[in-house]
Amino acid sequence: MKSTIKNSLILSIALCAGVAAVSQAFTTEVRPAQAEIQTVSIVAKRMTEQEKIAFDTDSAEIQQVIVAARRMNAEEKFAYDQQFSVNQKLAQKSANGKAI
Repeated sequence: MKSTIKNSLILSIALCAGVAAVSQAFTTEVRPAQAEIQTVSIVAKRMTEQEKIAFDTDSAEIQQVIVAARRMNAEEKFAYDQQFSVNQKLAQKSANGKAI
């Protein structure tokens, strides 16, 4: 079977397109690392029964919550991550009954 340069070019382009399509189908999606996922920690003291009742009866009206934030620089992020790590370890020990 004789083929001309034009036919060879068309077949090679089709072959390259097919290889590109197949390779694209098998590429995996890259997900952000665990450190890149932001978390929110809310800390509050444990309320007594009387405080719970007072809170429930007092908060019958609509309340507004304002959350303010700013970007942290690299040093602040590192310090926050270190403190968060320490707090997590202390919370885990506390949950296991090994707190100081």
